[in-house]
Amino acid sequence: MKILLSLLLLLAPTAAMAQEQKKPQSMRDAADSFRICRTIPEERRDQSAGRRVAQAWIDSAPSGAEERLPRRELMEAMVKAYAAYMGERKAYGAIGCSEGILDRVENQNWSSFHQGIREVLMKQGMGDLMTPGTTAGQ
Repeated sequence: MKILLSLLLLLAPTAAMAQEQKKPQSMRDAADSFRICRTIPEERRDQSAGRRVAQAWIDSAPSGAEERLPRRELMEAMVKAYAAYMGERKAYGAIGCSEGILDRVENQNWSSFHQGIREVLMKQGMGDLMTPGTTAGQ
């Protein structure tokens, strides 16, 4: 029993110290994330980022005019909505990464980022806003 109690006492400060060591993200973190996400494609990360930006855009209650934007401008609006959401939480790394992915794929016809956006839009009955096969910039 004493051993168990001693072990618990040793672990308790370790958990508290782990939480204290988490430092706030900076604009440097955003720049590093932007650079990494822009240069290194990673399918799962890109698709997940697409889902997150689309959901943030939907949560921002977009206007009908925004829904009619060309594809490139629509993706920019989604990333901007996500940046506003994550900026409130000071999650600058996530902002940088989503902007880096957008910068890398915005001129592509289709990518895992586009697919992630489409998944969320389909669930909302808005799948026609992001379809494969449309020309880049449309």
